[in-house]
Amino acid sequence: MLPDEIVEGFSDRGLSKIDLAVGVSGIVSMGLEILAGRVLAPRFGSSIYTWGSIIGVSMLALSLGYLHGGRTSYGASFRDLEKYMGYTTAYIFFVMFAGEFLLSAAAGLPVPPRYASIVPVAVLFGPPTYFLGYVSPYAAQLSSKDTKGGASGHFYAVGTAGSILGAFGTTFLLVPFVPTDWIYIFFASLTLIPLLGDLEALKTVSPFLILVVGAFLAHEFFCFR
Repeated sequence: MLPDEIVEGFSDRGLSKIDLAVGVSGIVSMGLEILAGRVLAPRFGSSIYTWGSIIGVSMLALSLGYLHGGRTSYGASFRDLEKYMGYTTAYIFFVMFAGEFLLSAAAGLPVPPRYASIVPVAVLFGPPTYFLGYVSPYAAQLSSKDTKGGASGHFYAVGTAGSILGAFGTTFLLVPFVPTDWIYIFFASLTLIPLLGDLEALKTVSPFLILVVGAFLAHEFFCFR
């Protein structure tokens, strides 16, 4: 199936590209939040302080994304929205490769134990969540709905539905059964789905993705041997 046909299939079901971008942003933002608990647990534990850091940093990053997205959304095009989805993909791959090094470095910081997890959460999961925060304001600006209130309510609902799916799916299907690196690849790939109908956007990101996925597969192959 060709990229245009995939996107048209979603449209036939009443789901526009903008809806798809908002839904994906909800899935990935909440999925990363749940995944952060798994990633931080070996070094920082699963205490109330760790989870408080994850939730607090995620909410702060989303809030800043909403704020800055709202300020810059006037006159935006779907290509601008795609840009932030692409940034999210790139940063998730960065975390996949550099995450262990950054966690080790953060674990050695002279910080009281209860605050120790804030730094790694902010560095690893703050930026992609921030980029995803741009999606809803841009979507509301690009919406064809008659009122801003109608557009905002619609996209809040779509984003929240995505977050619910991301929370349950990551908790019960991904984390228990799928290696962390493959979850990163899944989330990074998911953020590219809204770009499938835009061949120019795909041409821009495809060389990078081929390089990154190829490097990961080579790494897995040599580790297995």
